[in-house]
Amino acid sequence: MDFPDRLPAGLRNFFEETYPPLTNLEKLGGMSGSSVYRASFGNKLVILKKSQRSQESNFYKNIAPSLRGQGVAIPEVYWQGGADGLHWLALENIPRPLPRERWGADPQVLAILGNLHRATLPPGLEMGKLYRPAWNDGMTENALTMLGLDSMRLAPVLRDWQEKTQALFKPPGLISADPNPGNWGLREDGSPVLFDWERFTSGSPAIDISIITPGLPGKADLHHNAGKYLEVNPNVIDKTLDDFAEDVKIAKVWAVVEFIYDFATRPDTGIPRTTIEWLRQEMPGWLEGLV
Repeated sequence: MDFPDRLPAGLRNFFEETYPPLTNLEKLGGMSGSSVYRASFGNKLVILKKSQRSQESNFYKNIAPSLRGQGVAIPEVYWQGGADGLHWLALENIPRPLPRERWGADPQVLAILGNLHRATLPPGLEMGKLYRPAWNDGMTENALTMLGLDSMRLAPVLRDWQEKTQALFKPPGLISADPNPGNWGLREDGSPVLFDWERFTSGSPAIDISIITPGLPGKADLHHNAGKYLEVNPNVIDKTLDDFAEDVKIAKVWAVVEFIYDFATRPDTGIPRTTIEWLRQEMPGWLEGLV
């Protein structure tokens, strides 16, 4: 059993000096464009992540320590470094996925997101190049074309929501921008942890609440999760429930529009074509239900 290709010498030395010999290497899935592995050293499991992008490596080095101290559950870092233009992370393995019955408005998940949304970072902290959410005309046209939407009916609606999302992409606070249920896991003590921080940025909490709501939810589900968030975090949002729920709805539409745009423009995402075909069938009716 050997390590992944192009493993930095420093990381290999760390493993050889710290753990028993490597016994298994499992490649994990994902849509971030990074390569992710679970390495087994006997009973010790470590997550290895390799990326051409620096965002997540910078997050773990400069930002995660401050957020952990403010109640944001983030995997521990055992080693990080770079070689040959690649950024490597050796991270805590989170042993269990978030159970499906806890997807959506789970109180512990919402509490962690609230801690993130109200968190502050020290002045002068090196933030690096952050992901910046956007919804532009090209994304709207791509959605209309790929989904075969009724342009007379839905094009004006999408363009109106596109304009309204611009306010959601600006601060007031820190957000994950990708807290989907698959990016949460449970430690042995049952506490949830959020991993995959490549899209960490600033913006409205509505973005995170829309993304923890899986699938293509209706207005009632989005309104419900918005309300549950405000119950757990009553002092984060200075809006009425109805106004915040409307933001969550528009953010959810943006997230799906961005998803299919990534499929069309970024071949490294690994988005399955079957998922796109399902969206082509379901999304026109879903959008009609949100109008």
